[in-house]
Amino acid sequence: MLTDRIRTAMVSARHVMQAHVRSRNLSAQRPVAEDLRPRRGPPIGARPGPVYTTGAMGRAKDPMQRIFGERGHEKARGCDWNALTARADRFAELDTPHRWTVGCPELGRWTLEVRRVLKDGGVVDLRPGHRPTSVEVVIAENQAQRSLAYQLAASDRRPVDAFEQRHGSLLILTRYNQTAASLRSFFNRRILLWEGYTRYARDRLVGAINGANGDCNALATAIVAFMGEVGIGFTPSGFGNLFEREVREGCTATRRGKPAKIQELSRLLIADPGHRGVAAVLRRLAEFKRADDGDFSDVKLDCSKEFWDAVHLGEFASADDGLAEKTHRRNYARLTPPAKAISIVHKAKGLECDATILIPCDSSTFPDNETARCLLYVAISRARRRLMMVVSRERPSPLLRI
Repeated sequence: MLTDRIRTAMVSARHVMQAHVRSRNLSAQRPVAEDLRPRRGPPIGARPGPVYTTGAMGRAKDPMQRIFGERGHEKARGCDWNALTARADRFAELDTPHRWTVGCPELGRWTLEVRRVLKDGGVVDLRPGHRPTSVEVVIAENQAQRSLAYQLAASDRRPVDAFEQRHGSLLILTRYNQTAASLRSFFNRRILLWEGYTRYARDRLVGAINGANGDCNALATAIVAFMGEVGIGFTPSGFGNLFEREVREGCTATRRGKPAKIQELSRLLIADPGHRGVAAVLRRLAEFKRADDGDFSDVKLDCSKEFWDAVHLGEFASADDGLAEKTHRRNYARLTPPAKAISIVHKAKGLECDATILIPCDSSTFPDNETARCLLYVAISRARRRLMMVVSRERPSPLLRI
């Protein structure tokens, strides 16, 4: 009886495979490509990466959402929209802004027009009368002296603050991680960073651990660099230089107060110069911070999940094993950003919200190249109801007309 069931299952499987082959043969004779841009984007918390069907030929991604570059396996499978449409007998493009039916249809129509303009190599016209009322443009100049930091004069930031306070569902988008971290301070650290599905600093830390091959000095440098990426306060002058020196000198000097705590961190790394030692240092650092005795009060985490991912690496046999497991779990998790979040555009891909602030819109953030055009479109298309763009007049983006 069991044999009969197996035989039946094998026959059914063969029929399915034959039908699949016939379908592929038919599609090869008359290929059809359909451009199915997002009809209604997933809510905040859904997985990013809308996929565009190409009949039975495979899958292609919207070329205007290719912000990570073309991956090798996609190119090998022929998942290139321009190549597919060139080979197809016919193809259709979605021109109805379905995503915005529950938001602002006017904003949706304008966003699709922005997509067409950017794709064709044009310039987005932000002048009054050339944009919908749901798009607000603020002309302001970045006052920050540090590269990729962001700060506005008090008078320039008033409309930005007012916009932020009016909306309960909000994404504040920028291009670079350093600018996103600076925007945390800009909003007085009230708004959290959306860490998304990627952990760049953690991945770099794992690479540094593997490259160190047990070298305590290299590991100490990697820890200081990691802390600089996931938060503020653990600076070279405040902590890092002394930490690295203690590791280098073997903790031979007698210390008191905060230097003694830094020396304790150093001893943990010297005792176990590998991924477990690094994890122990980070865990003890978190304990010092929770003690709230003032010594580590300046240390603040912007990417707490990434920090704790690094701490938990110590639970695995190797840093690579921990990285693989953490990445696997995150890929299958349904992460949900807070109602208001600061994010780089790459991590916001696939999300949508009622309102978006895109800041800054200048020549260094959005120069005239293919990647910047895609990033600008992806950023603009996150908003369902309202969009604010903070634009520089002194250093305007060549993709915008103001």
